[in-house]
Amino acid sequence: MAGLALGSYLFGRLADRTSNPLRLFALLEVGIGLYVLTIPLIFRGLMALQVFFFQQLPEGHASLTLIRIILCFLVLLFPTTLMGGTLPVIAKSYVRSERALGSGVGILYFINTLGAVLGSFLAGFALIPLIGVLAATLLAATVDLAIGVGFFILQRRLAGQEEFRVVQAAKPTSPPMKVKERKIQELAPYSRTLRLAVLGGFSLAGLASLSLEVSWTRVLTLVLGNSVYAFSLMLTAFLLGIAVGSSIAAKFIDRSKNPWRDFVLIEAFIGISVIVLNPVLGQLPSLLVGVFSSLQENFWALQTVLFLLSFLIMLVPTTLMGAAFPIAARIYTQDIKHLGTSVGRLYAGNTLGCMLGPLFTGFVIIPLIGIQRSIFLVALIYLAIAGAVFLLGPIRRPKFKGLATGALVIIAVVGSLVPTWDPVVLNSGVYIYASDYAPSDETTSISLREVITSSSYILFHKEGRQATVSVSDYIGGGRALQIDGKVDASNYNDLCTELLLGHLPMLLHPEPKTALIVGLGSGITLGAVTRYASLEKVVTVEIEPAVLEAAAYFARDNNNALDDSRLRMKVTDARNYILASTEQYDVITAEPSNPWVSGSSVLFTREHFELYRQRLSPDGIIAQWIHYYSMSPQDLKTVIATFTSVFPHATLWWTYYDLLLIGSQQELRIDLQALTAKLQQEEVRVDLERGGIKDSYGVLGHFLMEEQSVRSYSAGAPLHTDNHPILEFSAPKNLYKTGVGANLESMKPYIGSIFPLLINVADPQAESKIQQYVQARNNSIQALILWEQLDIEKALAETEAALVNNPSNIFMCEIRLEALLFFRQTQRAIDSMVESINAIPSYAPFYIKLGDIYAGLKQYNKAAELFGEALKFIPDNAFIYYRRGLTYLQLNNYAQAIADFQKCIELAPDTDLARQVQILM
Repeated sequence: MAGLALGSYLFGRLADRTSNPLRLFALLEVGIGLYVLTIPLIFRGLMALQVFFFQQLPEGHASLTLIRIILCFLVLLFPTTLMGGTLPVIAKSYVRSERALGSGVGILYFINTLGAVLGSFLAGFALIPLIGVLAATLLAATVDLAIGVGFFILQRRLAGQEEFRVVQAAKPTSPPMKVKERKIQELAPYSRTLRLAVLGGFSLAGLASLSLEVSWTRVLTLVLGNSVYAFSLMLTAFLLGIAVGSSIAAKFIDRSKNPWRDFVLIEAFIGISVIVLNPVLGQLPSLLVGVFSSLQENFWALQTVLFLLSFLIMLVPTTLMGAAFPIAARIYTQDIKHLGTSVGRLYAGNTLGCMLGPLFTGFVIIPLIGIQRSIFLVALIYLAIAGAVFLLGPIRRPKFKGLATGALVIIAVVGSLVPTWDPVVLNSGVYIYASDYAPSDETTSISLREVITSSSYILFHKEGRQATVSVSDYIGGGRALQIDGKVDASNYNDLCTELLLGHLPMLLHPEPKTALIVGLGSGITLGAVTRYASLEKVVTVEIEPAVLEAAAYFARDNNNALDDSRLRMKVTDARNYILASTEQYDVITAEPSNPWVSGSSVLFTREHFELYRQRLSPDGIIAQWIHYYSMSPQDLKTVIATFTSVFPHATLWWTYYDLLLIGSQQELRIDLQALTAKLQQEEVRVDLERGGIKDSYGVLGHFLMEEQSVRSYSAGAPLHTDNHPILEFSAPKNLYKTGVGANLESMKPYIGSIFPLLINVADPQAESKIQQYVQARNNSIQALILWEQLDIEKALAETEAALVNNPSNIFMCEIRLEALLFFRQTQRAIDSMVESINAIPSYAPFYIKLGDIYAGLKQYNKAAELFGEALKFIPDNAFIYYRRGLTYLQLNNYAQAIADFQKCIELAPDTDLARQVQILM
């Protein structure tokens, strides 16, 4: 942005001095094209410089961030300066009459912005997915060069013709638009003060517009999702509105008698429209539940509807933004001779504002006051611009100043009274969980908020620098961390994965002393790693500071890992940190967000895995998480093939709904005696038991494929690379498909044996014990396939078979219970839960589920007792106190009921649950 501002200012002045603006424009385009051709080499040099400075300065030094900013600034300064110069230069050549100044600038701005619309759409939906980043970059360079050569040829043909001579207002040539001569207005001699006010106001409007774009993107991410397609749609809709506005303004501005009045009205109406739109944004999840649930099977139909909705939401303010530029140019330009300078200054000021807007908004304003208030602040800026320009304008009646100022103040006051957005609704993750919220025949009259608050309440909510982060407690006893509405970690469904992601590489390494964890999440994986006495240092990299605050709510689950003295917390981008680091680690464990999340897919590329390999010690172990739900078999194979292309010694492990790729730089050998010894350490044993893993054989029961099977399964799959980020564009298309059954079926023929990997097998019963867990795994896989196919009866049979060999399998325990309740076999359901509790006595949700069954049978004493047992493990879940309080009411134990209800209110104040309890009391 700084380069754009500098270029528009410098080349705008130069355009007024040159006799051949078209030639200058051609040279600018050629310069841009030639520079873009060198971008791949320049970026390599940039990475080398970044690594150099990182290695020279102390780790975590504050100047490192500044150095990165300076390096990026220097690399982008030259091409963006040339880009910034193109608009004022072409305006100088294209606008041939003062009477057509506004229309000419408007048309050029329309064409320029329309090109940006096309570029953002094609890049996100076609070019990069089809030809890759490098080819798309070279194509852009080729287009720039072609434009430059084309205009160079054009200016040669036009050389010496009158088109290059500035025509005075008294002798106008044909304007670029067909307008009626009698309606065209001469340039008004506005005062220097008013012209400077317009320049300043338009510059401030640039800051406001990009600030608004950042805030809108943040809130729309909560509604539309955070895939590359969602971001492309938002940007395209924003730019298209601006293009529409500039084309509309081009048709009337030269016939306007009072351009300054038009400018005032446009800025005021932008502010008003932003205020009016603000409460609508907060209700979007409720409005779009039906859209997502009904169209999720048709990806392109859904994208089309979401684009139209985004465009309609932004239409009024962005259209007015686009109209402001040609109007400002009409006011600020004194005469046609200084058109280049005037347009250049306006564009420079606006672009400078556009540069500062996202910085202040993303790093200061949103973290301080939140997204909704930052949007309202932008509305106030627009109203202030309108007020300032109005007060400095040629007003004949002074009383109008007071009236207008009073009106703007009233509008601002009314806007401040808009209700605060409901974090429950906005944080619902409607773009991914719409099918869970879609109303049924029994719940058609229930609002989205009521559906959510009936089973959860928010403990923590923060709009951070990168994302909106929250922590919620659920009626089943679980706690989950959500990022932009999507659950990224929990202490129930994700528990087994989070535990094994930390424990498995630590168990497989002979003596791990250092570890690197990519992605903090709930901190449960970090807590698992810290259970090992041999560990001397663990580095955890997390990009969003708000996640650190959220992880504190999982202190009981992550063993207070954030307070561990061996922890080195790095709040930064994992890719850049690993790129610049020189340290090697015995264990690396990586669980970034899903590869369909924009920005996360870069942590699954071949190049990123190569960085992991460089940071891994010679005998090191890496554990890479990947989900197989909501993913096509082809995409899953791509992830695995990409990983094995860097780590050929790779094995695959299964954690029910997730997979772990275990890689090393040498062939994996599992010392069974050493593994058993580690599991006898109390801290390790107790931690794994929470996930239903009680011994070394339980760990080995999660094994799925050995090296050869992994390679055979993923053979022929394309690789996910920085240049061809396949997953970023293909994975979102499978977001609404379960993928569980299809992927399990595709993997079944390749399931291998773990026995060839084992050494030091002293236990004579080892083979039979491992085979027992292997059979349990196979039954579990078949149960999940049948469950997805809704073959409940056969799924129940497979589940029960799995639990015979592995009774502490949490997922199978829960599926068995659901199946038995489906068939209304209540006593068998009760017996199954008793068995589950005996197998995993520390898993609180089992007590809650059994307590619910007894409450339904009106056996309230047993229900109250079971809820009390659950509270021993999770004493801070308000729902359990609420439910036990209800059972005490049924038992006429009012004193204990009131005590539980009061505890519920204490744990979840200002929630719907607390208000419901207060009504009962």
